[in-house]
This record gives sequence, structure tokens and C-alpha cells, in this order.
Amino acid sequence: MNKIQLPRLSWEDAERFLGIHYPRHADSLRDPPIWIAELFRLAQKDENENGVWTKVTSGRGKKATQDLEITGIYGFWKSGTDLEFIRPPLGRRHKRTRDPRRAFLEGLGLSGRIPPFPSGSRPLGRLVESGGNVWSMSLTERECLAQSWEDNMRKIAYESNLEEFKSLKERYKGACKDYEDVQDEVSQLQIYAGDY
Repeated sequence: MNKIQLPRLSWEDAERFLGIHYPRHADSLRDPPIWIAELFRLAQKDENENGVWTKVTSGRGKKATQDLEITGIYGFWKSGTDLEFIRPPLGRRHKRTRDPRRAFLEGLGLSGRIPPFPSGSRPLGRLVESGGNVWSMSLTERECLAQSWEDNMRKIAYESNLEEFKSLKERYKGACKDYEDVQDEVSQLQIYAGDY
């Protein structure tokens, strides 16, 4: 029942859904710019070596529950981990201090020029119709688009799980009927055996 009511989504589910309904967006997620691909690789390496952080939110009755987020490159994109990297520093930097972001980009053979930090807030319709470059979206835009996608994915998964549940329910009814028929036969045999 839990699986039907709130289907858990994986990167594979998201990739399959996006590949069918939003192929340009899916291609953009699968093939990020080189600096983002390297950040993701480093994040994956860190998770493999040190474990994954688990987000916990408090629910009704102060009961803590795990936040079931999609992981992989999709989760990396949705959380804006790449944006955290390029976010301008809050304080003023000393001119003598080397910016580690530039050093990272130069190490990848890029010019060391930090990509612009996206801060737009386009409506959902424009995000869906955009050219598919999901990496140029702001965190607000990513959250809006991801929410729409995930709602649709969960709706599809819910409907699929509901059909499976209905099928299992019918099989269960059939098994119950078979069991009752066997019980009736056993009762009848006992009655006949008692007559002899």
C-alpha cells in the first residue's frame, strides 16, 4: 500500500520518464558540461568513500522520516550542487588569494572563467518549452520543473502500481475461492467417510 500511495522514484525512473516525455532535457542531464561532470564525479567518489548524507525532516507528531529524494545526476542537478560551487562568495576576497573555483576550472583545461550564476524565475511552461539546457536554470527554476516532473512520474507510477494491486487482489480472490472449494470437498469427503 505504501508503494502505491507514495511511489519511490529512482534516477532510472526519472531518466526513462524524461527520455520519453522531455528528451532534450534528458540529454542535457545525461551530458552535463565538463566542469559539472567532474564535480559530480568527485561528489560520487566522496559518497562512495564516506557514505551518503541522509536528509531527515520532521513530520506529524514529531516523527522523523527520511526524505526520499532521487539520487544520481538528477539529484545533483535538482539540489543545485553545481550552483553552490559557482555561487559568488559572500565577503570580499583578498586580491592575493587564489580563487579555488578558477583553479578547478583551469585544471580541467577551461579558461578559469567562472560560469554565470543563474537567478531567473521563469514559469513552468517556459521551462518545459526551453531548449533543454537544464544546467543553466536557477535553483528556483530547477525546483519548479523537478516538482512538475516528479508529480507526473508519481502519477504514472501510482496508476501502474494500482493496476498491479488490482491484479494481485483478483489473484487473491481466486486463491481464496480455490481454498474454500478444497475445504468444501474435504468436508464432503469427511461426511461420506462417516456414512461408511
